[in-house]
Amino acid sequence: MVDPGTTDLARGRGAREIYLAEIAKTRQFAAFLDGAEMESGPTGWDASMYCSDQYAGDDWLLVGDAGSFVDPVSSAGVMKALASGWLAAVVVNTCLSRPAMRSVALDFFQAREQEVYAGLARQTRLFLAQAAAGHAHPFWSTRSALLAEQDNTDFHRDSLRSDPSVTRAFDQMRAAPAMQMSRAADARIERRAAVSGREIVLERRLVSDRDPIGVRYICDVDVVTLVELAPSFTQVPEIYEACVRASGPIALRDFLLALSTLVARGWLVWRRGA
Repeated sequence: MVDPGTTDLARGRGAREIYLAEIAKTRQFAAFLDGAEMESGPTGWDASMYCSDQYAGDDWLLVGDAGSFVDPVSSAGVMKALASGWLAAVVVNTCLSRPAMRSVALDFFQAREQEVYAGLARQTRLFLAQAAAGHAHPFWSTRSALLAEQDNTDFHRDSLRSDPSVTRAFDQMRAAPAMQMSRAADARIERRAAVSGREIVLERRLVSDRDPIGVRYICDVDVVTLVELAPSFTQVPEIYEACVRASGPIALRDFLLALSTLVARGWLVWRRGA
């Protein structure tokens, strides 16, 4: 990345020679490109955010910056590109080793790339909004306005702990001497695509009409197991012990947060017991 005000590239003088000279200074890239011929360019591109409408086709994937680019102030561009490359490798491996999962794997890559970009865009928007509030300068205010959008619901611990509906559900359950839980009428267990090792697989997830993508874990708690076990008990400690027996050690704080979230979001409904 270069500053257009301090480089000859901005004025188009010797761009090709400068680019090749910079490549020659490297070790791995120079060796990799030894003997290669440059067909055109280089072409400059500004550092604005962008994303693709489609990230996967029948015989191609858009990986890393080829698919989307996040604002450099997020400091997440390299991480996003590496994660995209890793996921692309998993998808390609799945297509080659399990042809029947090809369409599922490609659809998963498409959805995950969209999700990652949207998440980083939200984080960048929040950062820019904070900066714009404290610094009266077009650099911050303009960029903040361009990214103005509504935040999507997520399941990060901090977000859930500050969610009034989750807090309210927890307080109500804590005050109840006993309860009878049941799964909501539209909450169901269905299989959705997920990464397992080096392949895309279909795993069980909790889905509903409002959340068709579904969720498997909230705060590292297996909510599929949780909603299956909860109706069999009337006390929260009993539900917790059953989940530990079924899934292994679970932090009590995370368990309570996950259970409260399921109630707050309407996946689990309950009535006060005697």
